[in-house]
Amino acid sequence: MPCLPNAQLRPGRRCDNSNFRRDAGEVFAGVLEIVVPNANPSSALQSVFVRVYRTTHEHFAVLCPLRALVTACKPLTSINLKSCTVDQPSPGQFRVSQMSLDGVSLAFRSPSPEDGGLPIEDWITAFSARTKPLPGKFSHMTRPALLERVEEESVS
Repeated sequence: MPCLPNAQLRPGRRCDNSNFRRDAGEVFAGVLEIVVPNANPSSALQSVFVRVYRTTHEHFAVLCPLRALVTACKPLTSINLKSCTVDQPSPGQFRVSQMSLDGVSLAFRSPSPEDGGLPIEDWITAFSARTKPLPGKFSHMTRPALLERVEEESVS
């Protein structure tokens, strides 16, 4: 999985979301900052490149470091978003928490729009579970009812 080089993320340059890998189920990508609680202000944010994927059966995010060399990139981690909840503890931030584990969560912040950041509402939508089916798709496939037909034999 390729990384986004730091050279492409200079201030004022927005991440181009027009080239999603839709065939792989990618729905959103860009730079986020991981908010580290109780850290000194200089190391409180760690920037990562995030790709969010959603398919019929899976919903996950892959976090990659920002590197100068594209070939030096390996994913840091992936998050199974099907088993997570997303909330917004403060304006400009959102938190992803595991449903099954109390206290385990990651808080993210989008860089400012001047620095090429994407709107936080778009990130929350991408990380959140889909609440309604896609238009033109059935959430449950129904089969037609089978009706018994009684045919009367004609007696002549």
